Amino acid sequence: MRHVALGVLVFLLPFEFTRVVTDYPGEAGGFSRLVTVGLFDLALVAFVAMALVSLGSRWNRGIGWGTWLAIGLLIVAVASLPFHGSSRGVALALRLVGTVLVAFEIGTLRRRELLHVVIVPLLAAAATQGVMALGQAIGGGALGIPGEPADFGAVAGTVRPAGTTSHPYMLATYCLIAVSGGMLIWRQSTARWWLVPVALAAMPIGLSFSRAAVVSVLFAGAGWVIAVVRNPRTYGPPLAAVLLGIAIPALLFAPAWLERLEDSTTGSLNDASANRVELTNQAMDMIADYPLVGVGPWRYTIVAEADYPLATGKDSPVHNLPLLVTAEFGVVVGLLFLAALVVLGVRAARTGPLTFALFGAVMGFTLFDVVLYWYPAGLVLFGVWLGLLDRSARPPDPVPAEATRGAGESTGP
Repeated sequence: MRHVALGVLVFLLPFEFTRVVTDYPGEAGGFSRLVTVGLFDLALVAFVAMALVSLGSRWNRGIGWGTWLAIGLLIVAVASLPFHGSSRGVALALRLVGTVLVAFEIGTLRRRELLHVVIVPLLAAAATQGVMALGQAIGGGALGIPGEPADFGAVAGTVRPAGTTSHPYMLATYCLIAVSGGMLIWRQSTARWWLVPVALAAMPIGLSFSRAAVVSVLFAGAGWVIAVVRNPRTYGPPLAAVLLGIAIPALLFAPAWLERLEDSTTGSLNDASANRVELTNQAMDMIADYPLVGVGPWRYTIVAEADYPLATGKDSPVHNLPLLVTAEFGVVVGLLFLAALVVLGVRAARTGPLTFALFGAVMGFTLFDVVLYWYPAGLVLFGVWLGLLDRSARPPDPVPAEATRGAGESTGP
């Protein structure tokens, strides 16, 4: 039942049906001032309860570096509450408990369990969201499906679809992890019909109109290409499916991508980066004023609006995850967090190209956004990503030689 709850949780993450519990005063949008409860939280509570009951019997399986990173964030979040307590901080700490247990559970799964409990739900949800996102882009707005965003942004007259997530970047990040997980566990014996959900799962990436998504695809693509060069018969078809899934909708709505390119090459650097220069300067001022313990968990925009107002008035968290962690928890924690990401990247590169692709799949949204920390569902998705990295770094399960024919990694699933 624990694995069933985990699979349901993984599937529900992009279906962000949420209710607001607390709304702090201010103008910042998104989740910046809110404490929310989502549909996925029901599965999260069920999974956490069952995982805690059985934790003692599974502790000897070992804890991966990714899980230790999640444990470290949980410890500093709890330790920060006496200094900067808030209901948002409590909500972050509680969800980090789930992040830790999700990362640990996934990191210790056997390959068959990993396939059925994590990869299949990821691809199924991402493919479903891909179809919805394409429909939203073609129809120019909501499809009338419960859970769709109330408002859609637009680029060059084209709607930026989000499926049933709260933001296109949340959907793109989920889909990047889904297709990277699919590539990671792919075998030469994998049924070819799996290429269809892989291609559908990749479509929201091409519809994100996000420069951070481009950076993520470039990082992941380096690993994918190396895997294909080493074993084209095995990894050529799924990579072709991923690239077609990204390219076809991107070409259908090429004017939106061209406008994003123009945005990147005209005007000031702050304008070209969608206010990221001003946000970075704001974060640096905040870090200078709170170098030891930061401003507190999930309190960045609350403090920013009160004490560090922007000239543009466009308050949001700084769009760089290491900087955001530093601002909220202090310089020491920020440096340790950055070092941990480097260690994970080095380990992923040593494990194999597909593991590095999985690591790189979120780098665009780590360096230029904060989806995996600031969004409630994104925080749990962070645990899924960390768990997949840990699982890939473990030695493979002992299986018959024909079952592993075509595997591109020396270790992992």
